[in-house]
Amino acid sequence: MGIPFEQCVVIEDAPAGIAAARSAGMRTIAVASTHEPSELTMATAIAERLSDIWVEPGHASRLAIHIVRENANAQVG
Repeated sequence: MGIPFEQCVVIEDAPAGIAAARSAGMRTIAVASTHEPSELTMATAIAERLSDIWVEPGHASRLAIHIVRENANAQVG
């Protein structure tokens, strides 16, 4: 795709996938569907469900990624 790894975000539900993405220099969003959040702490951010993540156009041809939490709103990137 020609996009530098450091500009990529990986959505993953397994610690091994998060570790692989992080070792490649990518940001990661963990989805706590198959593992407990405590097992996913190496991720840049954690979402409880895939439906808690949404993407919208950002500034300068970038995307804004939002994660809904019960009482907070986190952004990656």
